[in-house]
Amino acid sequence: MKNQHYVCLIDYTGAGDFFLRVARADTCRQYTFVTTVPSVVIKAKQASNVTTHFVSRLSPKGNRTLETFERCKELGLKFLTLKSAEQLARRIFYQCDKIISLHGDVVFLLWNGDSIMGEVARVIKAEGRAKTLFCEIANLPGKLFADSEGVNMRSSLFRTPDKVMQYADVESFDFNAWSEEFTKSKLSPGSGEPPQAKLSQKLSLFNFMDFVIVQLIGYRFFSYQAILNKLKISRLKKAFKKKLSKTPTPAELPKEEFVFFPMQVSSDTQIVLNSNYDNLQALDYLVENFEGPFVIKPHPAEGDIGYIYDYLKKISRNDIYLVFDNTYRLIQQSKEVFVINSTVGFEAMLMNKKVTFIGETLYKSLKPEQIKYYVGAYLVNIDFFSHEPISNSDVQALYQRLE
Repeated sequence: MKNQHYVCLIDYTGAGDFFLRVARADTCRQYTFVTTVPSVVIKAKQASNVTTHFVSRLSPKGNRTLETFERCKELGLKFLTLKSAEQLARRIFYQCDKIISLHGDVVFLLWNGDSIMGEVARVIKAEGRAKTLFCEIANLPGKLFADSEGVNMRSSLFRTPDKVMQYADVESFDFNAWSEEFTKSKLSPGSGEPPQAKLSQKLSLFNFMDFVIVQLIGYRFFSYQAILNKLKISRLKKAFKKKLSKTPTPAELPKEEFVFFPMQVSSDTQIVLNSNYDNLQALDYLVENFEGPFVIKPHPAEGDIGYIYDYLKKISRNDIYLVFDNTYRLIQQSKEVFVINSTVGFEAMLMNKKVTFIGETLYKSLKPEQIKYYVGAYLVNIDFFSHEPISNSDVQALYQRLE
C-alpha cells in the first residue's frame, strides 16, 4: 500500500457513488477520480482524500488510442460513434499517463470494465505500469465481486474457478443455513424486484445535470432509453402496448412441469459482449431444443417489452406463458431453469435446480464444492446498493483481490 496511488476510472453514476464510499472509508489512501460523469466531480468534493478530473470533449488528449473497441460497451450499446470512442480513448490515456508520471505506483479501480476506460487500464497494466481491480455486483444480498483481471467471463475466476479455494477458511461459514435464509428471503412477499431495477427508475437533479452537460460537452455514458425509464415514459408505453397486444398473459401458471426462462435487460453488457444470443434468439433456442411448456419473464428493469409481445404474436405458440410473478417462486416451481448468462442462473443453482447456460459466464464453471467458498470467502461483504458507510476492514478485504 505504501506510496501506491488509487485511480478510479468512472463512467457510471452508481460507480461514482460506490467508489466515493470506498474513499471515505479509507482515509489513509489518496484517490484520483477520472470520470465522464459530471455529478461525480461535485459529489467527490465531500472527500478530502479525492482529486477529480472530468473528461469532456474539451479535455486535453494525447496520441494514443485503442487498437480495437470490440469489448467496449460504448460501441456495443451505441452510446458513441467510433470516432468519438477514439477521441475519448485518447483523453483517458492522456489523463492516466499524466497521473502515472506524477505518482508512479498506480492501481486502477473500475466498475465492470467492459468499457473504453477498462480497455485503457488493461493496456497500461499489460505494459507493467499499473495494477487493476474490477468490481461488479454479485446479485447476492450484501455481496460484491472483485477481481484483478475483470468481471464475468473476463475474470481470473472464469479461467481458474479453483482459485476460490485459496481464500479464507470457510469452516465457520454455515453455507446450508445461509442458503436456506437466502431462499426464504427471495420467496418472501415484496422481494421480487431486484435493487438495480428500482435504481434504474430513480430520477434526481444529478441525473438531469449529467444529461445536459454531457449533451453539451461530454461523452454519453447512458442510453436514451434509460432516461425515458426514469421519466416513466417507457412504462406508460409498455402498458399501452400490453393493452393493445392480442398475446394472452395467463393469470395462472401451466399445470404441467415447465422450463423457466428469466430474460435479461436487452442492453445488459453480459448479452451484448458475452453472448451470441439476445433474448429473442435465446427464446428460439429454447423452443427448438427443450420440451415445453415454457414460462418466460421479462427483466423488471427492461424499459420496453413490446418486442416480446410482438414476437409471441408472430410465432403463435400456445405453450409459452409470459408472466410477471416472483422470479424465485418461478424458479422453485420449475423443473429446470434456462438462462443466457444471468446471475439468476446462479441463484437457481443455490436453490438446487438444474440450470442451462447458453452464454458465457463463470457460474457454469463452478463445481458444487466451490460454491460455498465463492459465497462465503471469495465475495466481499459490501452492499453496492446501500448508502451506509463501508467499514475499513471490508475495504482491505476488497484490496486483497489485487493479489
